[in-house]
Amino acid sequence: MLGLAYLAGTTVNIAGPRKTVWEEGSFTKLVTTVGAIAPVGAGVDITFRLAATEYSADGLNSCYLNTNEILVIPAEYMTEGGVNSTIPHGYQVTGNDGGVGAARIYTARPLLATQVLAVAVPTGTALMVRGGNYALESASGAGKSSGWYHRVFYNSIKKWDWAIGGGTQSNQRYYEELRGGGKGILSKITMEADHQLDLQVDDEILISNGVTNTTLTMPNRNLVQIPVAGTVGVLRHMEQRACRQYYTAAYQMSDFDDIKDILQSQGVTERNVAFLMGSLLYQQIENSGLDFIKEFSGGTDLMKTLGEINVVFRAINKNGVYTVFKELPQLSDPTRYGAPAFNDYFKDLGFIIPEVDVSLSGGPENPTPMKLRNLTIGMKNYNGENRTRIIKDLPSVAGPGNVAIDTFDDSRGTMLTEFSVIFNKVNQCILVQNDNIL
Repeated sequence: MLGLAYLAGTTVNIAGPRKTVWEEGSFTKLVTTVGAIAPVGAGVDITFRLAATEYSADGLNSCYLNTNEILVIPAEYMTEGGVNSTIPHGYQVTGNDGGVGAARIYTARPLLATQVLAVAVPTGTALMVRGGNYALESASGAGKSSGWYHRVFYNSIKKWDWAIGGGTQSNQRYYEELRGGGKGILSKITMEADHQLDLQVDDEILISNGVTNTTLTMPNRNLVQIPVAGTVGVLRHMEQRACRQYYTAAYQMSDFDDIKDILQSQGVTERNVAFLMGSLLYQQIENSGLDFIKEFSGGTDLMKTLGEINVVFRAINKNGVYTVFKELPQLSDPTRYGAPAFNDYFKDLGFIIPEVDVSLSGGPENPTPMKLRNLTIGMKNYNGENRTRIIKDLPSVAGPGNVAIDTFDDSRGTMLTEFSVIFNKVNQCILVQNDNIL
């Protein structure tokens, strides 16, 4: 996951222990009713109420639905001239009783004198709203505000240390004489430390749940207890806010058809998506009769960049959606995600992520609009301190240089990185899971 972020260029610098962004919301939405809308005769007004969640929580009791706008009722509830309607009909809102929240009662008048609401519209129905019609010399309606979602993404700090005893580095080893052999134990353990730190970051990006337990603390040099902070990983974000796609036994051709419907349900017009998955899900896709799956040979900038460095992707163009999929080998590692205790949970797992930019603002401190990829890794780097990857020697007698901090005959070092998973518009992504193992 970390490597893909670097290769795709989806890393940014951040300045602080957390990254706060304001994510731009949709300009249009549905409104949900509470209580049924009772049937009425031809040309008769309807009355209805909206769910409490339709009103703002700022004490202003604002609502998306305005006077003079038209509530669109589906055809299944309507008749005209005694015949079941085959098209939807509109009722234009003429006003409300001024009630607060879900107690507010709206009145709406039919656009056609012949239309009849013959069947009650059930409570909890999400209905479309469209602009109203106006008369000559009339006043206009009220304006609407475009909303922003407030998101806070916290940093994680990962560390890895190494140490060797004095004289260990200067001992000759047989592998140093082998073709391609190493040049001492110090280079070996520092490379291992670098690899281990990458593994920690990968795990945090993928499965971290964040940290909300304020009693989990660590002492600083002055013995002050500092709360541990952690970023929220991709799986947790998607569990809480992404769309879901479940499959049973094996992922089929028809499951690819469903991707477009899921994307459309969240207003996604982009038709290029990345499908990252475990080994068993990858195997199921190849075994589902997809004989036209081909080697990737062009497409989005993201995939071109990865293709140029020989990262193998495969793709399928189905139902108007170009899906590029890639197995994540770490999900099969028998010492980690592929452990028997997980019962193939990760091997059957998949993430579908549209390749879209998200309109964001840094809020009051940095109101300049900006765009990020929906999944971005933020690296702490500001004001001369770059915490993307800090590597320091802790010099002792056997360490490099002419300065030692103590008289112990050893050599030590430490690595540190501070980063954050910044994941916006998670609702437009799809978490793919095997229904049999949940």
